[in-house]
Amino acid sequence: VLESGERIQATPAHVLVSVVEAPATTISFGGGIDGGADLRAIDTQGDTRDKLEFSPSGVFEIDRRNLGGQNRSLDFYSRVVLRPRDAPLDPIHDGKGLVFSEYRTTATYRDRHSADTDLLFGATAEQGVQTTFDYGRRSANVELLHRLSPRLSASGQYTLESTRLFNVRISPTDLAQIDPI
Repeated sequence: VLESGERIQATPAHVLVSVVEAPATTISFGGGIDGGADLRAIDTQGDTRDKLEFSPSGVFEIDRRNLGGQNRSLDFYSRVVLRPRDAPLDPIHDGKGLVFSEYRTTATYRDRHSADTDLLFGATAEQGVQTTFDYGRRSANVELLHRLSPRLSASGQYTLESTRLFNVRISPTDLAQIDPI
């Protein structure tokens, strides 16, 4: 408890900070389990039911920074899930056996020309599983970011993308009501 007018004496202290830079190339990987309900065929008349399923998954990523001795980086990311086979019209094979039915791969190149400008190129290929349909998507993009001041930036992006649906398990009239992914 301090009395009125008392002061605390500060004692000098030294703080030592040690910084170790990461290697130019980093590799990471991992695995896990995905789970969810999937719609499965139960007979040849098109009757279906939801079934709770668990699937193994894996992730791999490799990043290279300081590419060519410049402030550039090249990154590759991939994720894959081994899911039971989708055969919506074949109840004997639907849900049997594991296949690479869900994946995502992304490659990104970033070039920081100066303290004010970044240029980014990216490409992605993915395939996903939804309850009543599966989809495949491909995209490529380029993005430019320029800092006009410390608090203001301008950016522009151009993207090409293609998506297709397959293993559709709903009627064509209901399909028209699905929002794009």
